[in-house]
Amino acid sequence: MTSYFKEKLGQGGYGSVFKGQLHDGRLVAVKVLSDISKSSKSNGEEFLNEVASISKTSHVNVVKLIGFCYNGNKRALIYEFMPNGSLDKFIYQNKQLADPSFTLGWESLFQFAIGISRGLEYLHRGCTTRILHFDIKPQNILLDKNFRPKIADFGLAKLCSGMDSIISMLGTRGTAGYIAPEVFSRNFGGISHKSDVYSYGMMVLEMVGGRKNIDVQVELDHSSQLYFPHWIYDRLKLEKDLGLQGLMMEETEKLAKKLTIVGLWCIQTNPLSRPSMSKVLEMLEGSVESLKLPPKPFLSSPPPRSTSSSYHPSNTREEQSSSISGGENTLHGIEAIPILYNAKAGNDSLSTMEVFRIRSDAKSGNASLPAIEGLQIHGDAKPGNRLRACGFPKCGTALCMFQWTRHLDPNENRPSYIEGATDPDYVVTADDVDKLIAVDCIPMNGDGCQGELMRLFANNQTKITCDLEMQMKIKTHISEGQARFNVLRILWKDTSKVWEPRTFILNSQSFQIRNVDDLIFQEDYSDNSYIQIPYGHTAQLVLTCSDGSSHLFSTGNDVRMRDILVLTMRTFQSKALYDKKKEKA
Repeated sequence: MTSYFKEKLGQGGYGSVFKGQLHDGRLVAVKVLSDISKSSKSNGEEFLNEVASISKTSHVNVVKLIGFCYNGNKRALIYEFMPNGSLDKFIYQNKQLADPSFTLGWESLFQFAIGISRGLEYLHRGCTTRILHFDIKPQNILLDKNFRPKIADFGLAKLCSGMDSIISMLGTRGTAGYIAPEVFSRNFGGISHKSDVYSYGMMVLEMVGGRKNIDVQVELDHSSQLYFPHWIYDRLKLEKDLGLQGLMMEETEKLAKKLTIVGLWCIQTNPLSRPSMSKVLEMLEGSVESLKLPPKPFLSSPPPRSTSSSYHPSNTREEQSSSISGGENTLHGIEAIPILYNAKAGNDSLSTMEVFRIRSDAKSGNASLPAIEGLQIHGDAKPGNRLRACGFPKCGTALCMFQWTRHLDPNENRPSYIEGATDPDYVVTADDVDKLIAVDCIPMNGDGCQGELMRLFANNQTKITCDLEMQMKIKTHISEGQARFNVLRILWKDTSKVWEPRTFILNSQSFQIRNVDDLIFQEDYSDNSYIQIPYGHTAQLVLTCSDGSSHLFSTGNDVRMRDILVLTMRTFQSKALYDKKKEKA
């Protein structure tokens, strides 16, 4: 069939793939798995996984299994032949990673994303038994003669009985750079079909950028481009040109923007915030104008050291660590430099980048994971005050990713991630009162190896409270039964954004917005009305009414007044709703 394994198509962690031909003339790909007797890691599990998973499938975007062989230690899988190879050969602009003789247009990339999403939706919902793939990446997307994408390599797949939403799984499986955060750390949530959604999103963003999502070779002057999802997110947020190759027409720019927004939704840290593959398909087939920009993603997945680096549940912790730990390129000798300072510019130059990089020419063979020594939070944790996370890098740490979180309890396994709070600095707001604040920090070295996630609570692990002066002002408003605040309300006139003066009035039973003496609207407090503070927007607040309408206000540059307004309204509302429930009882 394979002419004595004459033509080798590729090789992976669990075997090699050869080109073959059946007696009827059909070309096939024969995946010969490693000898069980020579590989204690395999133990036949990936073979049984692949046969059990793919034998249950029949979809145009899933590779077809024609047959298999299981003879003692010899095992082989026979697939339909994909003449155009895998997706990774076509999507990267780096010619070392891609086929230099062929490039794809945005329409083709978009159709790839559509096809792959249909295949994944089928695996998650269309099969009698739900199949979770756990290794979605460009190398596992094969292209037929018509460049139709097909999902392949089910060696790490897991079958779910019924339509289980959360599954139990020992160890970590997948390829570094595409693994969902909950797969390698259960603190992020339960493992489910949303883990495949994360991998899909990371792959789509690589298709958009034409590069790996994490590129530690980025020059220091362009270090904002180190993590592509953050870089492209900032451009979308600021409504800048996307800065991507091949966007010559408005239509292609819309396709690129749609792929980017969908990809960013898919890689949300919280699995519950990610769309299902059915929703992904709906978003891709809808208009780009209907898509909202998601919260800024927090880097969680271990970055790839090489394209073949994979995790498997049978690996020991030591094996997993050594497979991703830095080798001779690990940075070293920078323990004396605070992590928030640019080593090149000196200690007087604070870095404001979300991804902070430290350069060092020293090298070491130390295989220890990157870490931060003496991680601490500076600043008084009161509304309006700035907190700063800092520490000293060790074991070759070259960059750190930050994410600020809120907790109701220090032992809470599922914190609330503060949207956009991915800087070392964080300004405490009224939203943090009566909650615990912590910063999550993931150190990485220059070789792409990720250290353990570190979590540090602010305020000595006690809940945030207002300072005495703010408490007294709020108490005065409550005792008087009314409070008035001069604010600005954003209004749209034609296509222009205009801020107009308004008076925000709070009392014990309702709130109202006035324009001098004219009443704009008034509403009693209810469970469906609430007030929030958008992250990163100085002195702004969003009022959502019971009918679902939202209104954006600002207190100018007075952050303190904004926080007093928010806390006063919440106190009035809480008391009013409590009194209503008491009356009904």
